[in-house]
Amino acid sequence: RSTLFPYTTLFRSGRRSKSALYKMALAYAEQVGMSVAWGRIFFLYGEGEKRERLVPSLIDAFLKGDRPNLKYPHLRRDYLHADDVAAAFVALLSSACTGAVNIASGEAVRLGDIGRKIASLLGCQAPDWGEQRDTGAPTSCPLVLGDVRKLTEVVGFKPLVSWDNGLSHMIEAQRVGC
Repeated sequence: RSTLFPYTTLFRSGRRSKSALYKMALAYAEQVGMSVAWGRIFFLYGEGEKRERLVPSLIDAFLKGDRPNLKYPHLRRDYLHADDVAAAFVALLSSACTGAVNIASGEAVRLGDIGRKIASLLGCQAPDWGEQRDTGAPTSCPLVLGDVRKLTEVVGFKPLVSWDNGLSHMIEAQRVGC
């Protein structure tokens, strides 16, 4: 059993972060003379995602004819389809790239726009969530956007799944109960 990676302690304590694990991996790699590529996933969506998460919960609500609850439509997040996340990791591991690499689309989308796109694909009327800032927002960060220059320029990866295709596949999967 290795003492360099105390996984049990690391994850049980809840005080350590992914950043701490990355630093440990770098230190270990330096000791043994190997390289490390560390993919940092931003926000992802795709078929099979837990129904409580944003995209599937919006789809479910529209499919049931309900008005989806979207408290923070103004927040902008960098989403990437799960198929593209997997392809990005394959490209990263197949490359000579080392260090931290953001696994993201490089485009931030308003959460309200995601809801409107889903409504449009389902032929539903999207509610007017408004775009005002909610001072009770759970985050002080209205924009989370990945810098994907290393992913695109060094690794050579570009996303292939469009929002329309990704959401359409999720909608169809949720319609059939997958």
